[in-house]
Amino acid sequence: MKVTIRDIAKIAGVSHSTVSRSLNDHPSISPARREQIKKIANELGFEYNANAKRLRGGKVGTVGIIAAKMDKASFFLDSLMRKITHEEQNSFQDYIVSFPSDSIQGSNNIRRLVSAGKVDGFILLHPDISYSDYEFLMKQQVPFVLLHFKPQNFTYEHLNYYLTDHEYGAYIATSHLIQLGRNNILSVSEGGGEIQFLERSAGFKRALHEHGISFNPEMLIEGECSFDFGRQIVQQRRGAIHRIDAIFAQADVIALGIIHELRELGIRVPEDISVVGYDDILIGEYTTPRLTTVHQPTEDMDHQACLRINELINGTDDGEPVQKIFKPGLVIRDSCISTVSNVSP
Repeated sequence: MKVTIRDIAKIAGVSHSTVSRSLNDHPSISPARREQIKKIANELGFEYNANAKRLRGGKVGTVGIIAAKMDKASFFLDSLMRKITHEEQNSFQDYIVSFPSDSIQGSNNIRRLVSAGKVDGFILLHPDISYSDYEFLMKQQVPFVLLHFKPQNFTYEHLNYYLTDHEYGAYIATSHLIQLGRNNILSVSEGGGEIQFLERSAGFKRALHEHGISFNPEMLIEGECSFDFGRQIVQQRRGAIHRIDAIFAQADVIALGIIHELRELGIRVPEDISVVGYDDILIGEYTTPRLTTVHQPTEDMDHQACLRINELINGTDDGEPVQKIFKPGLVIRDSCISTVSNVSP
């Protein structure tokens, strides 16, 4: 008699959906529970051949999310996972979050998930997926959507994507500071050549140029995207900090480190130095002062990406890629103040 998922669920004392998620390595199930259920399945001789099901035209009901390292992707993951699990139009009920490769074993997670038939498609939330992995997905005809990050290693003009206009985001942030009468603006970015930060730096430079302010390379600093790096920048420039009247930090976490260290030095934010961040992370609304920042429309982007991957999985698309660039907006709070009497913060 053929063993079913319900048989395993009865023995394990869990729901059949918990069994299904455990066999698919779903992150919502603890490692211990997953191992317990897999052990029962193996003892019963149960073979979960999802790949054969997919090849027969069936669905496994799971979408893979390939994420960047957590300090970059965590900002986006919560919103995205809520959309996947609560979007009524989705044909998938589960998701598997993974990195492109296993750093311990060195295995390729994208190819492993496809070969094991564990996913119906992918949402790619990562800038550094390899050229060969993109080629593999296209050759295997596995549907995927790019979300938030432009590929570093692959031409994406023919792909489905939902991205932010980071050049514009940085432009409006810098222009806001200039309109407040701030002309000596330091910008702090992440190094490493990631496209989104190159675009933010380009927007910073464009705003300076359009307002008649010469760009000084010493006023654009690159480093790591962290709270500690923000603190470090202030410490390194403490002797010349009086020559700066504003800082555009190209990530909120950097901005919060900058504000922390400025206050440690007795420098007032926003009176002495105004600060603008980028990303609109939740904590920025509750800091002192509350952080002015650039907001990316992540919920709308995630919603549309989920609808699109759903269409691709079900074959209800028209064959043409959907490509959308979303305009970010400026959220004005308390970390900026005008030096011009007739301009509001």
